[in-house]
Amino acid sequence: MLPYCTDRSLTQKLIVSLSLICLISFSIHARPDGIHISELLDDAGYLVTDSGLTGNVDMAGYEMVFDECGAPLFVSSASMACDMWSSFKGLPQGVNRNTVYASVIDANTGSIYIGGDFTVAGAASAARVARWDGSSWSALGDGFNNTVYTLALDNNGGLYAGGSFTASGTNNIPYIARWNGFSWQPIPTLSLGAPNGTIYDIAVDNNNGIYAGGDFVFNAGLSTVNNISYYNPMFGSWTALGSAAANGTTGQVNAIEISPSGRVYVGGQFQAAGGVMVNSIAVYSPGGGWSALGNLLGVGVSGVVYDISITPFGFSGTNAVFVGGEFTNTASGVANNIAFWDEANQNWNSLPGVGGSVGVAGQVNAVSAFYNGNLTVYAGG
Repeated sequence: MLPYCTDRSLTQKLIVSLSLICLISFSIHARPDGIHISELLDDAGYLVTDSGLTGNVDMAGYEMVFDECGAPLFVSSASMACDMWSSFKGLPQGVNRNTVYASVIDANTGSIYIGGDFTVAGAASAARVARWDGSSWSALGDGFNNTVYTLALDNNGGLYAGGSFTASGTNNIPYIARWNGFSWQPIPTLSLGAPNGTIYDIAVDNNNGIYAGGDFVFNAGLSTVNNISYYNPMFGSWTALGSAAANGTTGQVNAIEISPSGRVYVGGQFQAAGGVMVNSIAVYSPGGGWSALGNLLGVGVSGVVYDISITPFGFSGTNAVFVGGEFTNTASGVANNIAFWDEANQNWNSLPGVGGSVGVAGQVNAVSAFYNGNLTVYAGG
């Protein structure tokens, strides 16, 4: 058991950010093929590193907070009240700025990694990325010169970071990097072309291939890659998703989630993907191209998608794809800022709100859904 502060009153827990109502603001992507976080916690909500479990960690239904000693603590979203929240700013235990955008857990080591726009974590100088080893925060090399928006682990525990940075220390590493255990390194590229603009999300498939999405346009051979690209580790190359000029998306990508079937769901602020009219949410099937989520009445949503969460055991024994953002309608009707796509029935569904309303009253920046006999959905914005 790791040493932690003796006073564990929930009212003293420190939340990273005030920007969301009852949901932590940074992105935590549930991995439906992974271990659920509840299997790795003690009764108080602290991570137990000698559990013997390995693999990806599913964070659905839990939020990461910090206790008064700066130790990460995991609390059920349903148990958290908004009046418990306070900022880290100025406290020596946490980060020196209240913006943390990304968090991942390495289930093999128990390490927790965070990324954002901070320069101090605990007592350590840590430029926008840091590691919690069970007792203290530490820097990861020289960190980065600008914001980290996303972190991801591959199947071997390799850590990737994406964001608006262009360097780590004196090394030129634009927008995406890999931690080798000692320093940040660029993704090895054997062919021409790599993402040349801000990366907002990264997803890693079962072959350790990397999907990176954001706001960029670059040339890869004869193709112009638009806002989303796939890195094939076998060939060391970044490629387009789609063919010729109709690849990728027509606007910024904010979210990428890979379903258990291997389909890649992509959300953001764009009208088309792969030449198909999609309206801010689309699905890419490797080897099969882009498809819209909709029907004869229309496709996609009426605004911007900021987050995606997939629960694999929900409706009709298939996947339910939840999206959160800033929109008022889906192709099936009114769905204020949150909705789900039923893969089996190929239709959009709204979520009931409070007092007979539909959805939620404001922008949704994060959504997390999971199914364990009952469907549970958390949203914040």
